[in-house]
Amino acid sequence: MNTEEFMSLPMNDKVRTVNKMLEKEEKDHLKMVSEKIGIPYSAFTKLMRDNGNYQYNQTTKKYEKLISLEEYEKYLDSVEKLDESDKPNETLRFLEKHLDELKRLLHDHQGQLIIDPIVYNPSSKTINKSFQVNADIYNQFSKLCTRQFPHLRQRDIISMSLLEFIRSYQRDPSE
Repeated sequence: MNTEEFMSLPMNDKVRTVNKMLEKEEKDHLKMVSEKIGIPYSAFTKLMRDNGNYQYNQTTKKYEKLISLEEYEKYLDSVEKLDESDKPNETLRFLEKHLDELKRLLHDHQGQLIIDPIVYNPSSKTINKSFQVNADIYNQFSKLCTRQFPHLRQRDIISMSLLEFIRSYQRDPSE
């Protein structure tokens, strides 16, 4: 690459070009690249440093962009705003990806009997009562308990049913 071609490049392209050339050099990296471009070493390093705020990193053997603390803070703020604005999209992607599983979980949950903690309250007393119940209804109830809720005791299901009845039909909670 000749001097005119190099000088006509935008600064970012100059840096990319120089960094590629630097990778190929084994010693006196900057001097060799400046000679290949046809620019004196001191003018070359001044051009790279002053025109784009780039600095040569001897460890990586590349030119790297320097930014001020204020620019860096603005950058961090913009990245945080991007992250926050991406959260709704991320949520929608998650919901879309797991929609069938979520539907299945909701469907399964609707079929579950949720026992109120009051029913299991260890400080509550348990009493024995005899009720007369329609035989067909009791048989259906017993089969349902055995089939769908074998992990629950019938007394807990009956207690929960009575509690739901009270909550549904009691007009004054103090009664």
